[in-house]
Amino acid sequence: MTRYEAIMARVQEHYNDALKRIPEERIIGIFLEGSQNYNMDMENSDIDTKLFIFPSLDDIIYNKTPISTTWIRDNNEHISVKDIRLVMTTFRKQNLNFLEVLFTPYFILNPRYSSLWNVLVTNREKIARYNQHAAVMAMYGVAYNKFKMLFKISEATEKSIKKFGYAPKQLHHLKRIEYFLEKYIEGNNYMSCMRPPQDVTAELIAIKQGKYNKDIAKRMAEESIKHIKEIRKYVIDNAEIYNKSNTEVNLNLIAIQKKLMMIYLKSEVSIAE
Repeated sequence: MTRYEAIMARVQEHYNDALKRIPEERIIGIFLEGSQNYNMDMENSDIDTKLFIFPSLDDIIYNKTPISTTWIRDNNEHISVKDIRLVMTTFRKQNLNFLEVLFTPYFILNPRYSSLWNVLVTNREKIARYNQHAAVMAMYGVAYNKFKMLFKISEATEKSIKKFGYAPKQLHHLKRIEYFLEKYIEGNNYMSCMRPPQDVTAELIAIKQGKYNKDIAKRMAEESIKHIKEIRKYVIDNAEIYNKSNTEVNLNLIAIQKKLMMIYLKSEVSIAE
């Protein structure tokens, strides 16, 4: 079994779990998130996914809050569930953690909606630069959180901090985001920003495995967050270039959302009748 086949088999398990909770007609698709998308996974890496769904007819009629939740599987892997209306909003917010689903090769689409979803994939580079200021601000927020978590004991970091004196995974994320932002602001294509070359990837994996001692890690983290703050300041200072939303992209997102909802609701209403 190839690496792709092995990952897809586990994504299929997530999809099968989703079908036990959500009718298939409400499911747009399920998409891998995380280290596999960056080629930075290890043998024991979890498979986590995002599941995009439609609101039910009752959700719409009774104006219920759009679903945004996380299901934790028995093996502790996560399925993040999100209403399609919120998905389009997250794309506009430009956070890599959501935009990566447009670039992952690991996904399962409901055939009923695949042609429309693929329009988004075709336009993913434009969507990923809908507003570059928003993108940098979003990733700065993620990076700063990773910086703060480097020495902070939590359920996620306690074991590694006891072993290394810090959380190597948080340093790895911080360095990965630094690389991403540097390449993103240079105008490189989004996939190359997400997936560094082999030598950089190897170093990031080594960092995640605890390559450096506590003192070196602290210095590296401080240098990285300083660099990230400099990128952030540059973008803020040049707002006339970076703080612009792409009207074409926005209209495209609105149109795709509307068409998807119409396809789904036609079948939903006919069933209700």
